[in-house]
Amino acid sequence: MRSRTLRASEKVLFRLAKKVRFKSRRSFKSVEGKTNKKSLQSLATFKGESKQRGKGAKENVLHVFFSAPLHLSIYSFTDKIMKTLLFATALATVSGLVFGTIQAASALTWRWNYSGNGIEAMGNFTTNNTPDDLGFYQILGISGTRNGEIITGLQAVGTPIPGNEPFNVDNLISLNSQQLTGDGFGYSTSQGNYASPFFASFLPTPGYLEIFSAPPFIPGFQNLGTEDSELPITFAATIVSVPEPTSTLSLLTLVTLGATSVFKRKQSSKFAAKKLKKVL
Repeated sequence: MRSRTLRASEKVLFRLAKKVRFKSRRSFKSVEGKTNKKSLQSLATFKGESKQRGKGAKENVLHVFFSAPLHLSIYSFTDKIMKTLLFATALATVSGLVFGTIQAASALTWRWNYSGNGIEAMGNFTTNNTPDDLGFYQILGISGTRNGEIITGLQAVGTPIPGNEPFNVDNLISLNSQQLTGDGFGYSTSQGNYASPFFASFLPTPGYLEIFSAPPFIPGFQNLGTEDSELPITFAATIVSVPEPTSTLSLLTLVTLGATSVFKRKQSSKFAAKKLKKVL
C-alpha cells in the first residue's frame, strides 16, 4: 500500500498524472506482504464519504503519514540495489579467494636434466604442489628435448614404455637425495622413440639408469635390440617456480573498487535528495 501511494504521489508531484485514483476501503485485500515486523511504517486512513450540496457524488479523502521523509523513501530502493551489488561482489571475492587461490597454487614447475655417455636430456616438469608421505610429487606434464629430439608426451602412470614391459612407470619426482623411484618416469619423442630414467637400487653402487627404446618395439625388456640401450646417467631436478595466489590481490582490488563505487553513489543520492527536499 505504501509503495502504491508513493508511486501515485510521485506521478502527481512530477506532473505525470492529474490526480490519484483511490480504491474503496473494502477493496484492499493485500498490503503486498508487508507487516509491522517488516517495517510497515505507513498509516492510511480513509475519511468517510461526504456528500456535496447539489451533487450526489462521493469522494474519498486519503491521509497518509510516513515515518520517514519522502526523499529517503525515494532513494531507499536505490540503496537496496547497491547493497545487493556489494553483497554479490563480496560473495564473488570469497569464492575467488577459496577457489582461485587453490587453482593458482595447484601446480609446481620444475627444471630437470640428465646426461650420460652419448645422452643429453633436459626440460621442465609440472607437478602437483603436495608431496606424498615419502616426499614425492606427481609429475603431471613434461616438456624438453633428448639429444635434439623434442619430447612429445608423458608416459601414462601404471604403464611401461614400449619395449620395456612389464616395468610400469609411476612418474614421481622428489627433492630428496634419491629423486626418482625404482619405477621412474617415461616419455616419448618426436622421432617415435621412448625413454625412461629411474633409480637402480639393485646396482652394487645404487644410481640412475636410463632405458632407451626405439622402433621396432618387441615386447619385453629382455628383447632390447642394438638400437636400444640401458646406460648410467646423472640426474638432477629442482623446483623453479611456486605460483603465487595472484587472484587474491585482483579480487581484493575488485572489492575495493566496488565499495568505492557504492560510497560515491550514496553521496550522489544524498546530494540529489537534499535538492529534492528543497523543491518539496
